[in-house]
Amino acid sequence: MPFSAREKSLLLTLSLILSACGGSTDSDTIEPPTLPNITTGSIVQLEESYALNQGIELFLYHPDDEITNITWQQTDGEPVNFLANKSKVIAFTANQAGDYNFSVNYQTNGGALQSLTKSINVSEESHAITARLSHEVLSDNKVSLRVSIAPNVNENSIKWQQTSGPTVSLTEVNSDGKLAIFFDAPNVNKDTLITFDVSANNDSQTYTDQVAVLVEPANQINNNAYFDSRVAKVFPYRSNSPYANNLRQCVYSNTLTSSCTLATLPLLANEVQGTNTSPSITDIMNRVVVSHQWMGIRFEEFLTHNDDNDDFKNLLRATTAIVISYDVRPSFYWAATGAI
Repeated sequence: MPFSAREKSLLLTLSLILSACGGSTDSDTIEPPTLPNITTGSIVQLEESYALNQGIELFLYHPDDEITNITWQQTDGEPVNFLANKSKVIAFTANQAGDYNFSVNYQTNGGALQSLTKSINVSEESHAITARLSHEVLSDNKVSLRVSIAPNVNENSIKWQQTSGPTVSLTEVNSDGKLAIFFDAPNVNKDTLITFDVSANNDSQTYTDQVAVLVEPANQINNNAYFDSRVAKVFPYRSNSPYANNLRQCVYSNTLTSSCTLATLPLLANEVQGTNTSPSITDIMNRVVVSHQWMGIRFEEFLTHNDDNDDFKNLLRATTAIVISYDVRPSFYWAATGAI
């Protein structure tokens, strides 16, 4: 039955009201806004100013180009420790007020080396809430973010809110009062920033902090891939390793569809020479694959200072490689790759 003129008018009014309200009561279908004032080919900082004990993040934002040979350096200020100097994202905490200067060198699409600089200021105030840890991930990677709070802040008051980027679904339906959140990175076709606010309060004040992940595009995983869930981007700990060209593709990659031969990547026991029964630290570190360089550094320190009887070195004789990555949960050995 056709609508009357009055009914058509009421329907139009209702439509306008729903449109003004977002058109839906399902908030999951509403995309958070993109971050304003972001320039391609720049270093992005989330907040205009920072305080002591606050997480500080800097992002190399070049979404329309493939970036290689990234190297971050601190050029001025009280020395800080950032653990991923070859990543598009560095994050650290400043323990002293003042000015801090950084530079990053990189190449786009195999072109000439480029460089950017960034200066930030840290005030003498002490931050009561710190969200950690901004980093880069591939599409479909599993992601976790955590918050730490001062003793006088109520843990049960913690609230997380996504503030920009493609909507993600948190593993925990209710993220309030949670020290950490978990989600799968969305599928993107270019580098995309996803940001979150986290807040908490005490009896008199509310505190907030921001954190973000930079999601990179990734190729679709083949049906016959050994790793059928997205794995992190990894690289050989030692770039001059004789196995550097084969390590990642043979032991931890979504493009791996068949086992590498022992001629390509032999067992560590093959490195043992003469009367030695244990592979050397050099032999072992030539087989290490990491998602972050500091992980390999810590592992090498362990072998150097905490394996006096070579027990761990001997254990590794039966492996082809050692993969240390933030997304390995739980640890495992797999005969298909011979790696642990």
